[in-house]
Amino acid sequence: MDPQLRIEKRPSASGDKYYLVKDIRVGKKGTKVSRLIKTGSPPTPEEEYAAKETHGPDILEQAVNKYGELRSQTLKYAYIPKSIGREIEKIRYIHKILQDTLTSHELEEYEKNSEYQYVHGTTSIEGNTLDLRETKQLLNDNIAPDNKLLREINEVQNFRLVKKYRDASKKPVTIEFILKIHQLIMTNIDIEMAGVFRRSNAIGIVGYDGLLPPADIIEESLQGIIDEYYRKVSEGYCPFEQAVLFHHRFECIHPFNDGNGRTGREIFNYLLIRDKFPRMFFISENFRKQYLDALNRGDKENYAGMVALFASMIIKQHKNVMERMVEQTTQKPQ
Repeated sequence: MDPQLRIEKRPSASGDKYYLVKDIRVGKKGTKVSRLIKTGSPPTPEEEYAAKETHGPDILEQAVNKYGELRSQTLKYAYIPKSIGREIEKIRYIHKILQDTLTSHELEEYEKNSEYQYVHGTTSIEGNTLDLRETKQLLNDNIAPDNKLLREINEVQNFRLVKKYRDASKKPVTIEFILKIHQLIMTNIDIEMAGVFRRSNAIGIVGYDGLLPPADIIEESLQGIIDEYYRKVSEGYCPFEQAVLFHHRFECIHPFNDGNGRTGREIFNYLLIRDKFPRMFFISENFRKQYLDALNRGDKENYAGMVALFASMIIKQHKNVMERMVEQTTQKPQ
């Protein structure tokens, strides 16, 4: 599979030169990276395959670096330096290459595995004891594990409903969207309060000393952070940074009696996906600790540190795996 590498002929006094080229587009501007592979006659199919296998990974690496540099220069950053923004944009571009080059079957398998990891992480961080294998069997094969609480099983299998709704939704985040996501997440767990804002002010968050908004202004508070997110993105601020800030503000509002974390992480990833980023996982103990540490930084108004830690997580989670998968697409089929 060709990750959009092409052969370009450039006439010269010494004869036609043939380059292996990767085109790059940032907004309305286009550029490219290239490598000379032959002078004289056009490369044969075998020579083209060999060039892609030999030079393809290096060209893609150069393209990723150039895209990250150019894209980060077009964005504004409220807290993080452009150097971090550049690395974030490189992840977005690798993700785009991956989606553009995998076959439909490969992409389906990639998305399935991403969903299993995401659901396992976002539920286990709240204490759910299903492991990744059990999560996969429940979501894919509808096989419930033995000796697990019904609530734990529902916490996981409800994400089938969430995925169906998420995949069908093409709209920006709204109050209605948030309520629906919560309703699906809490199906058969809290029938009375699923999709309903909390009505009490006598609720606290473990490890958070700030004051929650009163129940009667929850909708107003949520609308405020929704409007802030979309306004900032429309003004050219980094979507990833703004999604992290939105997520922290959402958790500080704590709009529901239960399920705030799962709902907040679902909306956070929805924002990332809509802006062509890969989703973030919460699978290992190390990443769960980093995630909670990042939110704690936000609680202390260290927003630069919070966003930087989120950036570090998504880079570590995706860069190596995605680069390996892209590199495999440059290799000649056996």
